[in-house]
Amino acid sequence: MVPGEIRGWNRGAFFLGWIWGIGNNVRIALLTAIPTISFIPIMTKLPDRLLTPTLILFFGFLLIVSIVLGAKGNEWAWRYKKWDSIEHFMRAQRTWATVGTMPTLAVWLFLVAVIPNIPHPLIRYESPAPETELANIQSAVAAMMLEQEISTLSLARVMALSSGSYCVFINQQKKGTIHSFN
Repeated sequence: MVPGEIRGWNRGAFFLGWIWGIGNNVRIALLTAIPTISFIPIMTKLPDRLLTPTLILFFGFLLIVSIVLGAKGNEWAWRYKKWDSIEHFMRAQRTWATVGTMPTLAVWLFLVAVIPNIPHPLIRYESPAPETELANIQSAVAAMMLEQEISTLSLARVMALSSGSYCVFINQQKKGTIHSFN
């Protein structure tokens, strides 16, 4: 029988998943290891069209199992592991919550702040323009910097170049202006 005092949300189970499950003898928590362990081998071999749906499936599954663990974790940990007292159980679960919450929040803050700013090997980048257009745009930028006429472009383009982001505007007389967005 599960005492009423221990019912409630388990942050350690929610944040740590299979690691918490091993420490508390809750085998169903090992389900969270499936997307965690298989993520990189599967993602690197997928065709582009399947990348987004697979990511949604992986993280959706992980989120659902984590929510179930958070909701039922205290009950399962009480049932599947021997505890000296309710106080002993509560102390142990507070420790799991602290150990799980702090690193998880640090990782999420890191991901939100850093990952969008660096290229990642699992994300496939497409060239913003074919090589010929890229050469034309680079020539246009160089010509504008030298205040020469532009004869190769007739459309406005936004292009990321090594020295920053530039927007090239071409008018009817094929004269251009360049605006930097560094």
